[in-house]
Amino acid sequence: MTRLFYILFVLLFAAGVPDAAAQTQQWKLMHQGNRAFRNNKFDDAADYYRAALKTNPKDARAHFNLGDTYLAKGDMKAAMAEYDSVVSLEKNAVVKGMAFHNRGYIYQKQAGTNAKEKQQLLRKAIEEYKNALRLRPNDDGTRYNLALCQKQLRDEQNKQNQQQQQQKQQQQQQSKEEQKDQKQDDPKSPQQQQDNKQEQKDPATEQYLNLSRQAEKRALEKIKNGQPVHRGLDKNW
Repeated sequence: MTRLFYILFVLLFAAGVPDAAAQTQQWKLMHQGNRAFRNNKFDDAADYYRAALKTNPKDARAHFNLGDTYLAKGDMKAAMAEYDSVVSLEKNAVVKGMAFHNRGYIYQKQAGTNAKEKQQLLRKAIEEYKNALRLRPNDDGTRYNLALCQKQLRDEQNKQNQQQQQQKQQQQQQSKEEQKDQKQDDPKSPQQQQDNKQEQKDPATEQYLNLSRQAEKRALEKIKNGQPVHRGLDKNW
C-alpha cells in the first residue's frame, strides 16, 4: 500500500500581499484552514484556503494546502491542479519536492482503479517520484513509493506478457485443429480417399465377405466344441 500523501501546514505565504492588513487577514485564513483540516472538516478548510488565495493568488503554500484538502476529499483532479500551481510557483525545494511526491501519489492511486491505462499511469507516477527525489534525495517516503511503483509496473508487464503468450498458444492450437479439419474434409487427402474407398465397396464383394465371415465363425465354433472335421477321399467307383 502506498504511503499517505504529504500534508503541509504553514502560515507563511509568498510575497505579493498588498498591505499589512491583507497579510494579517491571510494569516488568519490559513490558520483557520489548517485547524479545520486537522479536525477533518475538509469543506470548511477548502473555503478558508480559497479565501486566502483570493487575497494572494500566488501563494504556493495555500495552493498546496488546498490540494491536500481536495485529495483528502477524493477529488484527485482538483488536487492535481493545485499541485501543478505549487510546482510552477514554489521556489523552496522541500515544498516543491513534496508537491511532486503528491502528484506521483495521485497517478499511483489512479493506476489502481484504471486497468486500461494502468501501465501509463504507473510510468507517470515513477517520473513524478524521480522529480521529487531530485529535490529531496534523502526522502525515504518517496523512495518507498518509487520502489513500490516500479514493482507494480514490472508485475503488470509480466502479467501482460503471460496473457499474450497464452493467447498465442491458443491461436496456434486453434490453427492446428482447423488445418486438421480441412485435411479430413479435402477429397484429395489420403485419409479422405481411404474413407471414400471404404464407403464405395462393391455390394457383391461385401456379400462375399459376409459369407466368408459366417463360415469362419462356424468353423471356430466347431473347434471350440471339440468336434474335429473328418475329411475322407471321394469315392470314385
